[in-house]
Amino acid sequence: MILHNSLFFKNVLNYEPGRIVRAGTSDVVAEMSDNKYRTYSREGHVVIDMRDAGGNASRITHIFIKGIDLDNYGFNPQGGSGTGFTGRSIPTEVTNYEGTDVRTTISGFQHDLYELPNPVTATSVEMDFAGADRKVFAVMLLDLGWQLLANSQFTQMEFNKVDRTGDLIENPTGRTRRGPPFAGARFKWEGLYTAIFQGTTLAAFHKWIEENLNFAFALEFSRYPARVFPATFPAFRLPNGYRTLVKSNGEWTQFRVAER
Repeated sequence: MILHNSLFFKNVLNYEPGRIVRAGTSDVVAEMSDNKYRTYSREGHVVIDMRDAGGNASRITHIFIKGIDLDNYGFNPQGGSGTGFTGRSIPTEVTNYEGTDVRTTISGFQHDLYELPNPVTATSVEMDFAGADRKVFAVMLLDLGWQLLANSQFTQMEFNKVDRTGDLIENPTGRTRRGPPFAGARFKWEGLYTAIFQGTTLAAFHKWIEENLNFAFALEFSRYPARVFPATFPAFRLPNGYRTLVKSNGEWTQFRVAER
């Protein structure tokens, strides 16, 4: 099951400023994409701009919702290919790798990471939210770029809550710098991974990191439903080595993931 794995998504397009508006207006609904978890929206119908930098439809493979008192939600992609759905209720439980049921409501927040039956493309998406006292804290329309097997592909996976600042910003000359904290100051997740690879997949993973310094991340949704967030690779160094003296046994690489 894909939700058992550590999932790396491309940068969250709809978290760019002004992408979410109240349907039929130009009123921006910033609370669904500010990553603060203190602000929320009660809007029942919004439109999300999903055009890429060239104005083309972008791909969506997953939807992440964080809310309170949400009865259900609907998803209607437009300007691309694929179909949506109506009336999806957030599951109360998800089953983890060991077969144990895990509650999806954490500290009062509901969480849903939904894998679409088939990826869709869209230039815009209409979303509906139902619930008499609904509060929507986060909506992420995601495009899966990479996944690592969380229960077999790591020798180390340690996450801590830390008071950290900033993300990585690349300017047109290719230079990177650290930016101000995304969504203001609060304790955020930061983790250290040591992952195992065989064959040419390590080079491909390194290439993905280089091309996606800022991304979205799900640690293991079936175990930690609340740990889905916009992230960055904060280190400028990726240590590597062979697992054993026998090179065919594969390699390891170490990297950090930090919530923005």
